[in-house]
Amino acid sequence: MPPLRPLGPLERWFAIRHTLSYHNSVSLTFTVSLLVPLTPAAVTAALTVCLSTHAVLSVRIASDTDFQRVWPVDLSHAVVYSDADSPDLPDIALEANTGFADAGVCWRMTVFARAQKVVLSYHHGIMDGEAGVAVVRCFVGALLAPPVPPVPSPSPPPPPPELPPPLEQQLALSVSWRTAASKLATLLPAWLPSWPGADLWTGPPIGLSPPFRTRIELLELDAAVTWRVRARCRREGTSVTALLHAAVAEGLVDKVGTGVSGSVAVSFRRFLPRGAGGAEGECVGVMASSLVHTHHPGGGVWERARGVKATITAGLRVGPRDCKAAMLAWAPDIRAHLLAQDGRRRELAFGVSNLGVVDIVGVEELVFNQSASPVGNALDVCAVATDGSGLRAVFGWIEGVLQEEWMKDVVVRVKDILEEAAGEV
Repeated sequence: MPPLRPLGPLERWFAIRHTLSYHNSVSLTFTVSLLVPLTPAAVTAALTVCLSTHAVLSVRIASDTDFQRVWPVDLSHAVVYSDADSPDLPDIALEANTGFADAGVCWRMTVFARAQKVVLSYHHGIMDGEAGVAVVRCFVGALLAPPVPPVPSPSPPPPPPELPPPLEQQLALSVSWRTAASKLATLLPAWLPSWPGADLWTGPPIGLSPPFRTRIELLELDAAVTWRVRARCRREGTSVTALLHAAVAEGLVDKVGTGVSGSVAVSFRRFLPRGAGGAEGECVGVMASSLVHTHHPGGGVWERARGVKATITAGLRVGPRDCKAAMLAWAPDIRAHLLAQDGRRRELAFGVSNLGVVDIVGVEELVFNQSASPVGNALDVCAVATDGSGLRAVFGWIEGVLQEEWMKDVVVRVKDILEEAAGEV
């Protein structure tokens, strides 16, 4: 089968991590209203609309180098209907620990009709979190749309949509010599006094002996508390993303007694030319990178949160220049780079990826989750909120990197900080 196009550097990064079992999937678990039908016929019809809209749903990744078309898509292999009452934490963790076969499409769906819940999981090489939300919006919108009357005679199926170019062909991702030099400096041994961040806690050294099992904890805030947190953040001159980042740092610093650095995911869709891949937020592909903020012991949580907000603002002002995604062009052999991480110090203690408030007609609750990675942060936090159900944040780590009881304490501390913020509005 001829390739559609080569993977871009960022897509190839995620593809190789998946092949090495260093990252399995991204998941969105959503609850739909009782007005939304979840019968097999309705689900099939809605997915047909999604397939005709978003090209990444009908591709496979071949040899970590190219996208190939899978058309038509056999939905009987991609969709499972469960008799269980509802997905719970073990089900969400199972998604994070399950990858994708080479021969099929890079997504799957599990429908829990009795609970009005759906789990959409996908390969990070085809979509990021915002892209997944766009697919959920398309899917639920199709479920709610009036039924299309049958045509008298069957017509040939429409051709699949065209696959958009990779991020690197849509934006100029450049790296300054100063940034390149600072990244090279991180390869120095940790015992050198000049090694950047040597005094920061990043968790235990990277270990690449499988299996790699993601463990998770779920933090939930109801809609009223979430609204008050958002209002308090506006009053304090910061954002919920920044406060969540600060709260996680506070929980970790309380435990380890030293400073920590954490990443915050940012989307580059805002920088795309008008009309590139659809409206902002609807460009389905991999369009995310991250910024880094360091927290030191001392200071209040609002001071931390305002500092994170300043880091995000400054990073977005610079645009896609000097971003982490741009650095991948300097890694000619990503597989060798990843395998060489065994035994090395982690770059960061944690990462936060917040999709913000997602408003989709017919969706009452949404949970965002992804695999932890043995070559990544010690802890990753995925968050999203809806007006109807409030904030959901999934804390994920590789089993053995952090201890479960230790992590439960961190999650409790983060929730206490958020509820305290809500109580002071």
